[in-house]
Amino acid sequence: MSALKELVSGHHTVWRFFMPLKEVHAALCVAIEQLPRWSLGAVEENKILCIRTTNSGFIDDVTLLLSTERSSGATLIDFSAINRKGIYDFGQCKRNAAELYGALPMRVKPFSPDVKAEVPPEFADVVRDLRKPEAVGGLEIRDRYHFFTRYRECFVASDMVSWLVSYQVVKTREEAVIYAQRLQQLGILEHVVDSKPFEDGVFYYRFQL
Repeated sequence: MSALKELVSGHHTVWRFFMPLKEVHAALCVAIEQLPRWSLGAVEENKILCIRTTNSGFIDDVTLLLSTERSSGATLIDFSAINRKGIYDFGQCKRNAAELYGALPMRVKPFSPDVKAEVPPEFADVVRDLRKPEAVGGLEIRDRYHFFTRYRECFVASDMVSWLVSYQVVKTREEAVIYAQRLQQLGILEHVVDSKPFEDGVFYYRFQL
């Protein structure tokens, strides 16, 4: 396949899970086997191959490369998907990533010295208030859609930034982004698709704890 064909027909992203590689590997295999139109292929210790067939019969080859990040001990998953026919990618490969990520069970818990079973005290009050119903001052947390994919119980990043400034948790939107990124590092919130660092914009995130 030419480099151009890979460019127009594929998708690449990296996920980060704060749990041991073996547990992530096992969770991925189970999720793939349970998803409709997904088929598990060759499985190695640090590599999983599978295919995803669309309703129209097109086939995407999906490759998952697993490694351990030295600095944090987190498991990194390099996800790539290439359409076998080489047709232009209208977002289907990215939706494949979202579909697989969404199928991973909630028991896939963070695993890191920085991640606590409970929200650290210095963040507890803010996180509690953020998660209150919108009618009493919390964020608007609900199911949202993007390219026909539903993301459950999530909020918009820019709304959280505005909330943190409005309630004087921080003074500026830049400080709010840094604050939210710290919550993400602690495993308190996550991007709905991958390990995308928190940004101020129309990006979807959800609380984990």
